[in-house]
Amino acid sequence: MRSGILFFSVVAAYLIPTSAVYAAPPVLGISPTYIEFGAYEGGANPADQILSIWRDGGNGPLNWTVTEECGWLIVEPNSGKSLGEVDDCNVIVDISGLSWGTYNCLLTVDAGTAANSPQIVDVNLIVYDYDNDGVLHVPSEYGTIQAAIDHANNGDTVMVADGTYSGAGNRDLDFGGKAITVRSANGAESCIIDCNGSDAERHRGFYFHSGEDGNSIVQGFTITNGYGGNGGGVYCDGSSPTISNCNIVGNYGFGGGIYCLNSSAEITNCVITDNNAPCEFYDPLWICFEGGGIALGSSSPIIRNCVISGNRTSAHGGGVYCYRGNPVIENCTIVGNFAYGEGGGLKCFRDSVVTVRNCILSGNTASGGPQISLQEIFGECPTVTISSSVVEGGQYQIDTDGCPSGVDWGPGNIDTDPCFASGPLGDYYLSQIAAGQAVDSPCVDAGSDTAAYLRMDASYTTRTDKVVDIDIVDMGYHYPGPNPADIDYDGNVDFLDYTILAAKWLQEGPGAFPADIAPIGAGDNIVDFADLDVLVYYWLWGFPTVDIVPVGSGDL
Repeated sequence: MRSGILFFSVVAAYLIPTSAVYAAPPVLGISPTYIEFGAYEGGANPADQILSIWRDGGNGPLNWTVTEECGWLIVEPNSGKSLGEVDDCNVIVDISGLSWGTYNCLLTVDAGTAANSPQIVDVNLIVYDYDNDGVLHVPSEYGTIQAAIDHANNGDTVMVADGTYSGAGNRDLDFGGKAITVRSANGAESCIIDCNGSDAERHRGFYFHSGEDGNSIVQGFTITNGYGGNGGGVYCDGSSPTISNCNIVGNYGFGGGIYCLNSSAEITNCVITDNNAPCEFYDPLWICFEGGGIALGSSSPIIRNCVISGNRTSAHGGGVYCYRGNPVIENCTIVGNFAYGEGGGLKCFRDSVVTVRNCILSGNTASGGPQISLQEIFGECPTVTISSSVVEGGQYQIDTDGCPSGVDWGPGNIDTDPCFASGPLGDYYLSQIAAGQAVDSPCVDAGSDTAAYLRMDASYTTRTDKVVDIDIVDMGYHYPGPNPADIDYDGNVDFLDYTILAAKWLQEGPGAFPADIAPIGAGDNIVDFADLDVLVYYWLWGFPTVDIVPVGSGDL
């Protein structure tokens, strides 16, 4: 019986073709599955791209067709047959009649009985405004901030219109290492990034982790409702961006407002307030490290002209927490912060070397070191050099722990009430008789150098009547004052101001008004290149954030 079965099997194998026994349907292969084109409105069509199609397995011919329903896209050829060879199709875009914006088309590659048919190819077309000069507009050109960042090139500016931005593409923003500027059109009050973060779904405003340097700039946003393990509002990990003119408020995490790790970020002209840090992180000694406003780990940032107020932590460093590194904190007002542990205003650990100058530390509270607390770890002590600053309560408000020589009490310090006054933009102006208050703050004209040298002149003020700082700089935060390049007084420095300056070009005497803006605050009775230099310095923004030589205050 077994010999009969064996005989039948041999005969069947001989009589039935191998292809009929082992035949498998063809497998469709395509590459790429995503194609992107870019072109300028009214310009030339972008170069054609190639879509490759082939039989990627199986047997028999692969008969394929490509279909699309987009008037601006053609595929040639749009059908064919592959026996294993690669068939290349030209994907052709015609932008005739298309205005600037983003267009999308899905190509369907159908191979009939192929095991994995059909396949979809996603084609994206971006038509740029021909006159954009490297400016990418959100949301008119790009629906989200991240989409604009992804399409930006080094040196470009992502300009974000007024409004509140939230959800995917408008939080957890990642520069990807690009040297670009992401800025609001009209300042932080008008442009809000609402992270909508929570313990269950953590999101922050910006995440820098690709080696960005000072040429990666965030400017003019309110960043709120962030909830991150590190950096509720902004997290800089091995990156050193520039963060300027931002309000970072109501965020939650280790470094509730900003967390910098191995970073030399520049944080300027920012208000960092009402952020919160929970006790979730521990070192080998079971000490909880936090930082309600700003937390620094092995970092050496410059923190210049910031208000750091009303931040809280359930451990240490209500305002600023520093673990190693060499940060410089200047012309900052650190006030009303709370730490359940130590260092209501500033907490320094280990061998950090911190420079504090022209600052005000007042009204901070903690169980130890309400204004400043130092702590030795592993035999290493931090050092804080304080000069030309107010530390309310003086050395009695500083806890040196095991580092009695850790505070270098430099020249020009005072320990009295800074005498704040409420004004048009906040509660931390300095009381001044000339501005209508009853007394002069001891912080007025008490800083380390001239306002011009420290870039606190021209459009910065500590006075409620908005008169700008001159001569010796005042201590503490300076609010934005009137912009000297805002010739038409509309709050913006733009083409309207340039038009007035051009109309007044080379006019002298009374005829030069109001375009005679140089030297700042005085004028020289002629409209010339000195005035143009000032206009260029403040172009499209009211507050200088870069070191520019022409106006005489550069090269710090």
